[in-house]
Amino acid sequence: GDTATACKKYGTEDKVTHCSTGGGASLELLEGKVLPGVAALDDAPSGASPKIMTIKAREIFDSRGNPTVEVDLCTETAL
Repeated sequence: GDTATACKKYGTEDKVTHCSTGGGASLELLEGKVLPGVAALDDAPSGASPKIMTIKAREIFDSRGNPTVEVDLCTETAL
């Protein structure tokens, strides 16, 4: 988010080919840190939402060769 905001503020959007808007959170996830949004879903009262069973993240490259993070979030009922 900070990078996109800075690009817009300084008029450099046309000079940036890729900007990940979830970079900080993705890095924290890869470091094994607990993300507040994920924790809130996982701690939700029974029946409010499916319990998160696993989260797997990996670095991939998009069609332009830019690195990004792909995440699989598995609940009790779905991937």
